[in-house]
Parts: sequence; structure tokens; C-alpha cells
Amino acid sequence: MSCLSPGRTFYEETHPGPEDVLLLVEAAETSSEYNREVKVPLYARFRIGEVWLVDLAAEAV
Repeated sequence: MSCLSPGRTFYEETHPGPEDVLLLVEAAETSSEYNREVKVPLYARFRIGEVWLVDLAAEAV
């Protein structure tokens, strides 16, 4: 799930880019280690400002 900044045309003409993502939420039950070690660093490389990793098995954010 992601929360996007409201674009001028609400993305009717273009797809949102990384600069439009205000919050990205990853929910995982069995892949939290992969998300933490692989996906979150990728999001950081593309300058996603805030990522929450929800570990369902551990009941933790």
C-alpha cells in the first residue's frame, strides 16, 4: 500500500513516480527478512521518504 501526494491531475495523465510517494507500507508474514534486507534498501535508493514494514508474524511495525 502506498499513500501518494495529490498530483495536479490526480495521475490521470501520468503514473506517479517515487517523488510522489509519501508513505509506503509493506505487510509480510513470512518475507519480512527479505523485505528488510532487499526491498527497503531499494526504496531508499529511489528516495522513497518513508517505509513501514509490518511484520504480521511478530505483530510489529
